[in-house]
Amino acid sequence: MTGQDNTRLGIFLMILVTIVFSVQDGISQHLASRYNVIMVVMIRYWFFAAFVIALANRKPGGLRKQAYTRQPALQIFRGALRAPRKMYHRLLSNPPPLV
Repeated sequence: MTGQDNTRLGIFLMILVTIVFSVQDGISQHLASRYNVIMVVMIRYWFFAAFVIALANRKPGGLRKQAYTRQPALQIFRGALRAPRKMYHRLLSNPPPLV
């Protein structure tokens, strides 16, 4: 593959990604006008997760090899830092009644 082919492929992929994200945004806005926004975002994340899992399963070694880390303690620490932030954000977006 020559440099020119890579440039054309890159331009094509950028245009394709722009179209896909635009369509996805339009569908999400349409669904958000009819359904709960949190539900729409959750469904988007489920489809993204399914896509990532499908791609990882195509690689040699499957999902287990792709998810392997040489630094499990660091990953656990990052998750532990992120969990309170998510809970705090959830509390602010849907505060309990004061009465």
